[in-house]
Amino acid sequence: MNCTRYFKTITLAACLLAIAPAILSAQDAATSETAKLIAVLSAADTPVFDKAKACQRLAIIGDDSAVPVLASLLVDEQLSAYARDVLEAIPGPAADIALRDALSRLEGERQVDVLGSIGARRDADAIDAVAALLGSDDAATAAAAARVLGQIGTSEAADILRNTLSEATAESGPALGNACLICILRLTKQGEADKAVALCDAVEKANLPKHIRLAATSNAILTLGEAALPRLVEQLKSDDEARFRLALNAARLLNVDPSAALVAQFKTQSP
Repeated sequence: MNCTRYFKTITLAACLLAIAPAILSAQDAATSETAKLIAVLSAADTPVFDKAKACQRLAIIGDDSAVPVLASLLVDEQLSAYARDVLEAIPGPAADIALRDALSRLEGERQVDVLGSIGARRDADAIDAVAALLGSDDAATAAAAARVLGQIGTSEAADILRNTLSEATAESGPALGNACLICILRLTKQGEADKAVALCDAVEKANLPKHIRLAATSNAILTLGEAALPRLVEQLKSDDEARFRLALNAARLLNVDPSAALVAQFKTQSP
C-alpha cells in the first residue's frame, strides 16, 4: 500500500516538473503579448480599429500593467467603452482605483458609463464617491449613482439609499426605488435579513411608485418567512386588490396557511 502511494507521489511530481516549463512559457507569452497590446494603445498613430481590437484581447489577458493606458482612454469618445470593458475584467484593486479616479475628471455620459463599470465590479471603496453624485443636477448621473449603490449592496450602501428616500421626487423616485430593490436582493443573498427588511420598510413608507412599494412589501414577507405572518395577514385584509394578490402569492411561495391567524385576529377585534 505504501509502495503504491509512493509511486503515485513520484508520478505526480514528475508530471508537474514536466508541465512547469510549459506553464511558465505560456505566462511569459501572455506577458509579452500584453506589453505589445499596451504599445498599440499608447501609439498616437495607431488606427482606432486596431486599438479597439487590442482592448478586446486585453479583456482576456490584461493585467495591472495595462491599467494606466486604459484609464487614459476613458475620455476617448470612440474607445472609452472598450477601455471600460477591459477595466471591468482585470482583477485586483488597480482597475478599481482607476475607475474611482475617473469619476472626478469625467462628466455627463462618460461619467455615467464609469459609474456602470464601478457597479459591475461592486467596488465598496467607491461608496463615498458614488454617494456624492446622488445629488447631481444631471438626472441620469443621479440615477446611475443610486443604481450603483444598489449593486454594491453593502450595509453602508443600504443606509445611504434609505436616508435618501426622504428626498425622493416624482422624477427621481423610480430610479431610487429600483436601486433600493436591487440592494434588498443583495442584502438578502448575503444573509443580512434585518438590513434587507429595514430597507423594505423604508421603501414602503416613501413617496415612490406603488409597484415599487408593493415589491418591497413582498420582499420583506419572503425574507422574514413564517415570522412575516402578521404582515401577510395585514395584506390579506387590505381593500387593495393588488395587496391582496401579493399576500396570496407570498403565502403560496412560503407554503404557509394564514387562515388561522386571520380567524384569531378577527376574534380579537370582535366586541
